Amino acid sequence: MAGQEDGFGIISPRERKGEVKDLALRALDAAQVAGASYADIRIITEESESLNVKDGRVGAVNRHTTAGFGVRVIAGGAWGFAASPRIERKEIERIARLAVKVAKASAKLKIRDVALAPVDKYVDDYVTPHRQNPLEVPLEKKLDLLLKTDAAMRRVRGVSITESRISSWVEDQLFASTVGSLIRQRIVQCGGGYTATAVREGEVQYRSYPCSHGGQWESNGYELIEELDFLGHAQQTAEEAVALISADQCPSGVKDIIIEGSQLSLQIHESVGHPLELDRVLGSEANYAGTSFATTDHLGKLRYGSKAVTIVSDPTCSRGLGSYGYDDEGVKAQRFDLIREGLLVDYLSSRETAKVIGRCSTGAMRADGWENMPLVRMTCINLLPGDISLQDLIADTEDGIYMATNTKFLHRRPPLRLPVRHRDRLGDQERQAGPDAEERHLCRDHHPILELLRPGLRTGGLEDLGHGQLRQGRAAADGPDRPGLRPGSVSPGPGGRGSQVNIIFAADLPWSDLIREDPWLEKE
Repeated sequence: MAGQEDGFGIISPRERKGEVKDLALRALDAAQVAGASYADIRIITEESESLNVKDGRVGAVNRHTTAGFGVRVIAGGAWGFAASPRIERKEIERIARLAVKVAKASAKLKIRDVALAPVDKYVDDYVTPHRQNPLEVPLEKKLDLLLKTDAAMRRVRGVSITESRISSWVEDQLFASTVGSLIRQRIVQCGGGYTATAVREGEVQYRSYPCSHGGQWESNGYELIEELDFLGHAQQTAEEAVALISADQCPSGVKDIIIEGSQLSLQIHESVGHPLELDRVLGSEANYAGTSFATTDHLGKLRYGSKAVTIVSDPTCSRGLGSYGYDDEGVKAQRFDLIREGLLVDYLSSRETAKVIGRCSTGAMRADGWENMPLVRMTCINLLPGDISLQDLIADTEDGIYMATNTKFLHRRPPLRLPVRHRDRLGDQERQAGPDAEERHLCRDHHPILELLRPGLRTGGLEDLGHGQLRQGRAAADGPDRPGLRPGSVSPGPGGRGSQVNIIFAADLPWSDLIREDPWLEKE
């Protein structure tokens, strides 16, 4: 636990507003006196909790609190950054001067001066809309729900392993800059889910609820957990895990594919979100997801999909895990089109990267905690909905496969053929679109020629968005609506009942490439 050393305990930017504001202004003054042409500071306290139950026993109860601040400056035309857990006057001033010293040292190796797109001055206070602070819900209540859910799954014969979790985060931040902005934010996030595992004769199959990758995560209160109805879906989830063990092989061939929303969320995340991070586009970031094929010479020209495809960056959307009032350099959250009627029209950008292409920042600069410098990273990346019903979507599909809840996702550089192993392969059982398809907010295969989109939008949260070197993790959200379909190549995957689908994301590839065999799959 990091905190104040002058007898105050941990300073909260929300509870001790006057004191924290004074410290922030001292940091900006100290940085400017030391030679900074620009400075900003983020003072943060964060409290988090993670609960885990496995095979009928409590596996982990973790509660963590951290506090500190980070100062970012421009001096000599270069960036400098420094941070400390000691939120006190002398330390604030020392760290501000240190950040300027780092910037001046960096300036000796700069290629060009840092230039920033303009930003307005804001004095504001933002709180995530929520009803119940998840950290104030009694621990016993949450563990009781997880234990009962676990017991319901274990009652299904054939289930070998059960695991469930609930996690919560509350972050209080004060942002101040030499532009004159003074912004307080409280970000409340919560989520959870569970998995049943069936093992038989060397084969392992999983089934998750409400989706894979740990569950559903939102900027929301504990009411999200109540809405998910853990107990109401536990038995079915376990039964489906067992059914997968004896399910028929997924058929091979060229099929129409209906992609369920939680799976498409991750595909939007990887094929749209990461490639449109402008630092990747400009070549200054390449970690994890690599660089980008969507270079600036393609702006306004690259066709990502048909005219049915409009994808937006929208940190103002309700309950998105990438939703907030302001990003970490004081840019107000607002909605921007990234892909409009199939064409690439904008990027996820910071003030610095936006200046390079002559635009304003889209407010996508965020950091993982007080100790890290902000990076360009995803907000809520949403595929806007259409108007076809799920029933009509199914009726329109003569020979297709419904895909939900992927177990493995591999992001690759261009040409970006994407192998996906899916779980919803229950042979001839009557689950054409899932027993609760109306609740799942499905979305249609959007690359490269999406034609039909279903109404409704719900963001799918990714708890840990890896980025940067050294690594930073940060939550993001990607929201498909409910889907559509188009031909894709489906082939048996390693391990028997899996399948792999080549979805072509490089929009300039010829249609014939969509169903061309990918030799890379044989090497996996």
